[in-house]
Amino acid sequence: MNVQVQGVTTATVTLAAPILREATLAGVILATLAAAGLAQISMNVQVQGVTTATVTLAAPILLEVTLAGVILATVAMASLAQISMNVQVQGVTTATVTLAAPILREVTLADVILGTLATASLAQISMNAPLDATGAPPTLTASIP
Repeated sequence: MNVQVQGVTTATVTLAAPILREATLAGVILATLAAAGLAQISMNVQVQGVTTATVTLAAPILLEVTLAGVILATVAMASLAQISMNVQVQGVTTATVTLAAPILREVTLADVILGTLATASLAQISMNAPLDATGAPPTLTASIP
């Protein structure tokens, strides 16, 4: 990744498997940023089955949002979290992420992403208590119009 002179941040992310952007929480975030004119995305699937996403963001402050989303998606690929998504009739996409309890502290970077999106009016967020009495893992729900 590098920060360019004009205040445009470019991040290149290589995923361990060819995954559709739309199938990951990071993809939802990137697609939302792109739709808002805040990012440009190019995807390129290489022969060895490695997917590379290059994202050019409109402001440096969006970098941590995107990278944290990709980290979260990568954690899900490693079976440390489960991501489910459903598109509602009104055109609002809801992505629900269930985190594995042992890595709770490392994965709560999701708090930062979703909080930043909410501050930018790009998402509405609901979150339950970090762990309940039974020790069940947390669930983050982001509704992205």
